[in-house]
Amino acid sequence: MSNGIGEIAGKIWEHLNSNGNESVSITTLAKKIDCKKDEVMLGAGWLAREGKLNLETNKTTVKVSLIK
Repeated sequence: MSNGIGEIAGKIWEHLNSNGNESVSITTLAKKIDCKKDEVMLGAGWLAREGKLNLETNKTTVKVSLIK
């Protein structure tokens, strides 16, 4: 893993916070923060565990947004 999970969680939070907390798919988020999809999923899990992230599933797509 190229970055620590905590670092990736921070990138996810910063991206969502700076973009108006618009719901975004894991795949799109991985491209936006320049991380692997698996790494983004781990970082999203970290934030969800801390109660900071909302996860929405729609068939095959998972979207995330911050809990405010």
